[in-house]
Amino acid sequence: MARIMYIGAIVIQANEPKELARWYSEKFGMPTTFEHRGGFYGGFDTASGPVHVGIVPRETPGTSGGSSITVTFRVNDFPGYLNELKKRGLEPIGTSRDDAGEFASFRDPEGNEVAIWGE
Repeated sequence: MARIMYIGAIVIQANEPKELARWYSEKFGMPTTFEHRGGFYGGFDTASGPVHVGIVPRETPGTSGGSSITVTFRVNDFPGYLNELKKRGLEPIGTSRDDAGEFASFRDPEGNEVAIWGE
C-alpha cells in the first residue's frame, strides 16, 4: 500500500535567502551544507530518514510565487500514491523528475504548496 513515510523536505522562499539561512543556522543550529543557484540547503537526520531544508529566492523555478513554504512528503510508492490522490479528486499543479526522484505538487485550501516525492 502506498503511504507517506516522513517529511522529506521543507522549502522556504525568502527575499534574502542567505540571511535567512544564516538566521536558521545561528538560532536553531540547522546546518547549511551547500549553496546552489542562490538557494541555501541543509537539513538533519531523523529516525525515519533525512529531512532536507532549502531556503530559496522567492519565485525560484520549481516553486510557486503564491506560497512562501512548501512541505514535501516522502512516499514509498510514488505512482501508487499519486494515483490514490487523483482518486480523491486531487490533481497535481505540476510534476517533475530529477536525480533525486519524482515530484508532484499540489495546493492546500490556504494556497500553500504541498508536494510528494518518491523514487
